[in-house]
Amino acid sequence: MSIFITREDYIKGFTQVFTETKRDTKDLEVYVTAQVQRLDTLLDGLTQETFWQRWPEILGIDAKLSIVTELV
Repeated sequence: MSIFITREDYIKGFTQVFTETKRDTKDLEVYVTAQVQRLDTLLDGLTQETFWQRWPEILGIDAKLSIVTELV
């Protein structure tokens, strides 16, 4: 398991897997882009008051991206 320090490293970890695959990744790119945009939206408005409401969705996005990466 890798430890990411920045958001850019985190996203690069997923996108690198998709660029290294020999499969057609257009649909994957669209899916990952949508997930990353939603993640950015959740993180932009993250405060101490909203943390526990947003945390489950943030974890869900991470899980989705991890599963897709493993399946590729």
